[in-house]
Amino acid sequence: MRALASSVALLALAFAACGGPDPATSASTSASATSDSSGSSAGAGLTEGSEASGGASSGSASESATTGSTSTDATTSGDTTSTSAATTSTTGGDPALCDPATFCADATEEGMCRQAIELGGGMFHVWSNLPLDPGPGEDDCHAGVERVVVVQHGNGRTAWSYFNSLQSAAELAGVATTTLILAPHFPAPLEAPDGFHSWSPLSSGWKSGDDSLTMPPLSSFAAVDLLLLDHVLASPHYPALAEVVVTGHSAGGQFTQRYALSTAVDAAPEAAGVDFRFLVLNPSSYLYLDPYRWDGQGTPPAIDFAIPAGSDCDSDYNEYKYGLEAIPAGHYVAEHLGTIPDAYLARDVTYLLGEADTLQDADLDTSCPATLQGEHRLERGQVFAAYLNARFPEQSHGLLTVPGVGHSAGGMYTSATGVAALFP
Repeated sequence: MRALASSVALLALAFAACGGPDPATSASTSASATSDSSGSSAGAGLTEGSEASGGASSGSASESATTGSTSTDATTSGDTTSTSAATTSTTGGDPALCDPATFCADATEEGMCRQAIELGGGMFHVWSNLPLDPGPGEDDCHAGVERVVVVQHGNGRTAWSYFNSLQSAAELAGVATTTLILAPHFPAPLEAPDGFHSWSPLSSGWKSGDDSLTMPPLSSFAAVDLLLLDHVLASPHYPALAEVVVTGHSAGGQFTQRYALSTAVDAAPEAAGVDFRFLVLNPSSYLYLDPYRWDGQGTPPAIDFAIPAGSDCDSDYNEYKYGLEAIPAGHYVAEHLGTIPDAYLARDVTYLLGEADTLQDADLDTSCPATLQGEHRLERGQVFAAYLNARFPEQSHGLLTVPGVGHSAGGMYTSATGVAALFP
């Protein structure tokens, strides 16, 4: 497992120059367990860290509200540094041709473009900072791209705001000119133009890999597979590409965890030589790999796990999306079940939790299967980390916590720990 401490330390000067906190003593993960800010150890397997310097709490408003304005997120959290996403990233070629204002008919002043691409027999929108399918003169725009970051929106479906947060983080890390940022949009039917895929706004929908409501149906997980395979990994325009990062906050964190568990995109021939990482931020629930759950006693990480008995939901708590039972036939996850959990446990996955994400807001999943996982998002993440260590000690997933940040996508991504986790 990579160590994040050095990356956080290298960001100290950048944060100081921007007026932000000095992250030199911030959190780290390593192959052996490290201590969090209170001195507790993560234990074997999954490793834990926490930023040492905090700040004022950003609060923990609802999932949809907190992702609606990344400028607000990035300035109200004491652990974040406010930056502007207005600087356009160009990675090579003619800067004018690589500027979204030039190549994109739907560009914004923030230096991003909403592009319409074909995926799985229908159209699909994705926000990006470079043309996905280069036209004449744009071929060299991608020559210096070393990493692709796919960032998944939350319940509010504000893909553009997540793009802004990631671009701010890339600028803080000094890698904006070598990073392609992709922010897919999974619209509800009333949001989708004619000919575009759309997903149900009800139940788990897009965040659990469900099929689109349009014909032909397309799983939201398959959409990200195709986005990466057809428009990046199989493209000849990325000669320097070394890494793909998939991340999401809140409902996007749910998407990322379940996608990391079931995808096989990293095993595709087109992905040879490219490293994959998954960053899961503040999800409302997790998919567990077996029927064991926290017995409700003690405090993470020193807790025990057992098969629930006598619970209001002890007959269905392990059904998908909370477990691997009762997965609908033909579902994306059902079709990849043969590689679960081994592939997931072997992947590079890091969980980032806001230490102030402790309120039971309107978007928190309060179903019985979810409440078995903990009282709030912070506790549920800590419990899941303890579960992985107890049940699957061979894995080396990472756990990081961010003081002073609640349920804020911008606050998490632009914190010192968030930046170092994205761009180690």
